[in-house]
Amino acid sequence: MTASIENRQHQSSDNEHELALRENATYQLVHDLIGKHEEFFDDPSNRLEFVQAQSAEDFLRIAHYVNAKLRGKKQHELLQRKNENGGFLPLMHTPSIQDKPAAFMRGYAAIQDYINNTADSIDKKIEGVAMAVEALVIWVHPFNDGNGRTGRFLAKLIEGGASDIDSLVAETASGGNRARVYSDRFATREGILADADNEEIMLEDDERKEMKEKAKSLPTDIKAMYLSVKRLLENDSVRHNTLRHQKRVSTVA
Repeated sequence: MTASIENRQHQSSDNEHELALRENATYQLVHDLIGKHEEFFDDPSNRLEFVQAQSAEDFLRIAHYVNAKLRGKKQHELLQRKNENGGFLPLMHTPSIQDKPAAFMRGYAAIQDYINNTADSIDKKIEGVAMAVEALVIWVHPFNDGNGRTGRFLAKLIEGGASDIDSLVAETASGGNRARVYSDRFATREGILADADNEEIMLEDDERKEMKEKAKSLPTDIKAMYLSVKRLLENDSVRHNTLRHQKRVSTVA
């Protein structure tokens, strides 16, 4: 009993230390990225213009910069690592290492198309774009670590700017209030084939054959990323279903 209590106390202490490190890294990121431009980011129109003005390649570089800072690293150090190729989720198919950059950029293209081609209000666009950016980071998982933090920071910044830095830091570091489920994504050719070839999944031979046949008609990971982000932004029922999954919890990701 005593050992168990001590273990829980030790784990709690470790978690508090990790949270403090994350908060410090996030405050430093806010200082470095936003600096003296708080007033610019406080205007929703400016935030939309900022997203709209970035090329897909530029926004991916920004995401890399944010991820490195949140992990207490330097961007060039991570990019030079041979094994810094992105992460994977155990219960959700993510693009392969070689497809991650292209998938991310196609998803970002859907975000820009939405901004440019819809008549939604600025508030609705801000809500949608923030949600889509967070979903895109989770769906692609372009980083070895800190995908959740990166997505939360970018989304929270787009949502509210720098008007409440403490809230931005808290949600980025802990995941509190931002536990969203982005599961409404298109099935992909690669995802179905991976399941069909996974011997740990109990399937009959004819079922595997049927899955492989079905995969031929599905979009690739790269194309599906565009379609999934587009649907998330333009289909109100999908968007509202995603928003209903917001919970007040604390996570570590």
